[in-house]
Amino acid sequence: VEFVAHPPTLFASKDHLGGRLRSAAQWQQVRLLIRQTARFPIAAPADGTPFRNSVLAGFSSAQFSEFFLLCYLNSDVIRWYHFMSKRDARQGMPQLKIGHLRHLPAPAHSAAIADLDALGKALVEQGRAPDKAERTRLNKLASAALRLSADEQRLVSRWAQENPPPKSRQFRTPS
Repeated sequence: VEFVAHPPTLFASKDHLGGRLRSAAQWQQVRLLIRQTARFPIAAPADGTPFRNSVLAGFSSAQFSEFFLLCYLNSDVIRWYHFMSKRDARQGMPQLKIGHLRHLPAPAHSAAIADLDALGKALVEQGRAPDKAERTRLNKLASAALRLSADEQRLVSRWAQENPPPKSRQFRTPS
């Protein structure tokens, strides 16, 4: 679910997988988990726990921190952009691809980038998704980062009301 990675409920034995598992250091480099079977990006922070191949690994850079990317990828603006620009996002079994992520528009407004970074950091520290007021702020900042017009913001907002992000589900933990 967006903003929060639930603990794994299924486990594979390292002995059974042999040498096909990445090293602990490689898992630690992953900063975000991005759901692959989805109509739009759904990102959560990574904690270094190995994950299955139906999740994409997200990495931060000097330009874009994992906190900024967490907010940006989960913003209504990016959800809308991906859904509208990728035909397979609107078909039966949608798949988010690495190429889709690489072709997302790069934000240009540095103040909004810094503000999204701060919001993402606060949410990660608190281990939760944004509340309604924070989500509104997040979407305004993402719109500002991309310099969307008021008309473009209204278009995205209408779409987002009809296509809300997925709700968190309750997962049972292994005993």
